[in-house]
Amino acid sequence: MSNLNTSLKDTSLIIATYNEEESLPFVLNEIKEYDFGEVIIVDGHSTDNTKKIISGSIRLVTGNSPNSSCSNILSRIHQAS
Repeated sequence: MSNLNTSLKDTSLIIATYNEEESLPFVLNEIKEYDFGEVIIVDGHSTDNTKKIISGSIRLVTGNSPNSSCSNILSRIHQAS
């Protein structure tokens, strides 16, 4: 990856997941060199080990029910900030 000339400390990276235990470690490793202000994982009630992979300063958000839409979850995040 190339170096960024722009600071990302004021940027939130939002990653939507559903049963991503195989690909999420790769994605999280790839974004390490970027200095995002926050990383938010929006999980759609994964039935695998996706939520166990998420740790550290990464914020995990899930819907109130398995039928929660991503837009509803993102709306809750926006209202909380």
